[in-house]
Amino acid sequence: MNYLYTDECQITLANVMQLFESADLFGIDRLKFMCEQAILNNIDNENAAAILHASDQHSADRLREASMEFIVNNFD
Repeated sequence: MNYLYTDECQITLANVMQLFESADLFGIDRLKFMCEQAILNNIDNENAAAILHASDQHSADRLREASMEFIVNNFD
């Protein structure tokens, strides 16, 4: 809610997925983009599959592409 009034938001690893989902639900594209950036900066072997799944659920093509690329490049 604070973001809507101030255009500022503290995005952390603990809240990024919840913020991403909420931004998609309420159509807040700028916040969704900011969350995508934070997610992409922290993609790893532990969360790549979950990110791919979330990107499909929330129509995030850029996130889907990046997570697929990460999975393919780190398949071993």
